Amino acid sequence: MTEFFMAMIPPTATKQARGWGKTKSGKVISYDRANANAEGKLTAHLAKHIPPTPYTGAIRVLVKWLFPLRWQHRDGEWYTNKPDADNLCKALYDIMTKLGYWKDDAKIASSITEKFWAEVPGIYVKIEELTNADLKEISNEVSKKQKEKAGCFGCWFAEWDADGATCRRTGLNVGNPGIGCACRLET
Repeated sequence: MTEFFMAMIPPTATKQARGWGKTKSGKVISYDRANANAEGKLTAHLAKHIPPTPYTGAIRVLVKWLFPLRWQHRDGEWYTNKPDADNLCKALYDIMTKLGYWKDDAKIASSITEKFWAEVPGIYVKIEELTNADLKEISNEVSKKQKEKAGCFGCWFAEWDADGATCRRTGLNVGNPGIGCACRLET
């Protein structure tokens, strides 16, 4: 497991921070707005935390972006402003790949990204290798929830309610889930 905190004001420029324009001849060109500075800042901080050996199996990455307090916000309050959480991690993961945290960011099987307002700004990162035991635990939990809410023998379109199962696709109520709903008959 690798875990660290980078004390910094997190960059708000993302891979999406790309501008588009046209030359005088009408050729479409693209240019980075502020992404180069953001990537340089992240690279400098991430280089201090490279694991001794690259991760080779499936991994889970937890990233918490802690933005400096502004206006009326409180420490620990959810940050719901731009940039989008998914865009923040694109550049981060690409840099981590270049630095040798792993060979390819396709190794990331689970990614959790959170954004907060914080008194101490920075980026918290936790990387852990996933095992088959983790997968079995997740599979058991999903299986348990499916059984609790199976409806029409596991029909994905049905939901249990007080009267039985209601098909979300057809809207028909199936009082006896043994019968199955209309959408099962269509397949």
